[in-house]
Parts: sequence; C-alpha cells; structure tokens
Amino acid sequence: MSVKPEPVLSVENYSLDYALQSGESLPVLRDITLNVMPGEVLGLVGESGSGKTTLGWAIMRWLAGNAREKWGDIRLNGEPAEFACPKTDGLARREAGDDFSGPKCFAQSHPYAGRTGDRSAAAPSRLNGT
Repeated sequence: MSVKPEPVLSVENYSLDYALQSGESLPVLRDITLNVMPGEVLGLVGESGSGKTTLGWAIMRWLAGNAREKWGDIRLNGEPAEFACPKTDGLARREAGDDFSGPKCFAQSHPYAGRTGDRSAAAPSRLNGT
C-alpha cells in the first residue's frame, strides 16, 4: 500500500477582505481552495483585479495593513503558514516564492502561453508529466 503524499501548499476555504477608510470592507477573496503537491508548480492566471496578487501575498504572509482574513486555512508542508514572524520569515523565502511577471514576459518564456481552451488548461499537467 502506497502512502499518498501531502500537499506542499494547501489553501482551504480561504477568504480575505480589505478594510476601507469608510469603515466598510471590500470582499477580495472568497472560499479559495487549492493544493500543490510535491513536484507541481502553480500559476495563477486571471483578469486584472481578480485577486491573484492578493492570494500570492496571503500565501507568503505579506498582507497589507488593512487586510482582514475572514476564514480558511493556509498550510505549508502541513503546518500553518505563519511566515510573518521573524523566527520563520526565512522559511517563507526558501519554501515559497513569487514571480509577478507581466504577460509579455510569460508569453516569451512559456511554450503554452497565448493558447486558449482545453490546451492551456492541460498545459500544467503536461509540464508536470501527468
């Protein structure tokens, strides 16, 4: 019997708002769930303002001062992602990283860039060898 590997990154039902100066809150992320298994690479693609960068910052624990985590869980190697404290800040830099490249940079370096439909959705699986 083989043991199923644990995700290196797990985001479960994660939601985040930004507190506004008016006292209201702006819902930014709602019920985000994803898992990244060992050897996988995750790329977030979406329209401008869709929350890609905010999710990346939340995963890295680099939240804006007005960010309010509502619910959910972010884990790295099964442990709660609490990189913001000085004791574990180095862990975040070693275990996770970001690349906020523009689409032009992506298109020049990625073999599946610019394709639409099923081809682009299948690209991560092909790159991962599955």
